[in-house]
Amino acid sequence: MEEDKKIVLEENENEQHPQKLPYVMLTVLVLLILALIALISNAVSDFSEKFKSNSNTSNQPVRAFSEQPKTRKSAVLPKTNSQSNFEQIRENTTEPVTIAIHPLESYNGNTKSEMYDIRKSYVKTSLFYTPDYEPNEEIFGRIEDGKQWWALDKLICSREGEDTTPGLSAMSRFINNPDILVPAYFSFNLTYRDIYKEYCNGNFSRNIPKEAFYNPIDNTITVKYPMSTYVTSHKVNHFSKKATLYPLILSGINAKDFGYNYVYINNKYNISMVNEDNNASQKIHKFLDYIHVGGSCRHPDGCNNISPYQPELEFVITSLPAGLTLKLWKKEPITKEFSADINYKIIFEEDNVQ
Repeated sequence: MEEDKKIVLEENENEQHPQKLPYVMLTVLVLLILALIALISNAVSDFSEKFKSNSNTSNQPVRAFSEQPKTRKSAVLPKTNSQSNFEQIRENTTEPVTIAIHPLESYNGNTKSEMYDIRKSYVKTSLFYTPDYEPNEEIFGRIEDGKQWWALDKLICSREGEDTTPGLSAMSRFINNPDILVPAYFSFNLTYRDIYKEYCNGNFSRNIPKEAFYNPIDNTITVKYPMSTYVTSHKVNHFSKKATLYPLILSGINAKDFGYNYVYINNKYNISMVNEDNNASQKIHKFLDYIHVGGSCRHPDGCNNISPYQPELEFVITSLPAGLTLKLWKKEPITKEFSADINYKIIFEEDNVQ
């Protein structure tokens, strides 16, 4: 009897479980439906907000960059903002680019700060300008406030006891023309005499380029100077006390300012190097140029002028036309056969106009 009762109870329990199952499933199903409705509602709300936002800003400028702390903005600036004009030209054109020849001016009495401003104003329009450009302290750092500068006309020729500073400053040929990377110039001063009249009064002796351009295809700056046959047929006493054809010298002041520290004369015609035993047509040399106060102008307080004398960069013109091609590097290459970072060509063409 007890056993039959037990069996009946177990059967009743088994009959009750199937009745509870639909309620559990229904509860779960309701919860899932409510969750789905909530998700759909949120999605619709988000979409609505975005649509409103887009509608309200459709006529406004779109930001190029996401908002970031000011200290991080430089990391997302376009590449061109850090490139030099030179790099951008090489990337975007194959046409020759004309280089402007800027006029000379007098620097007498300027402060060092004023000289830096002058330099930066001309570099700003040059091939090698970058937004962070500052004049090279090794080159310009020794300029002194209020000093005089050699005048170009007086640097060419001056009379005994004459003040050699009034007039357009000789160094403005270089500082005002930064793209003339390696100026060629007569680096000595003659005491005026009638026998030197053609040189003292000549346009050619001022060494102001008449034309300059950059060719991106062969990565070459070409600079043309007017020159007279006078320098190929007359001699002058040189620093070495020997008579020689009128010597010129190369200055790396502009090249060095833009990081082109090393030079090699790769090719030359109708040119002879003054120092036959050690010169830049035999091996690579480093530019040493800087500006300081010296007494060569014979002014009582001295003058800001270029230094030092580098005989390995000195040459004479044996006939016209004449020229040199230079290879310039920022870092010293292992051999002179390495490709240049930039090539620089100097051409002297006959021009006897006074």
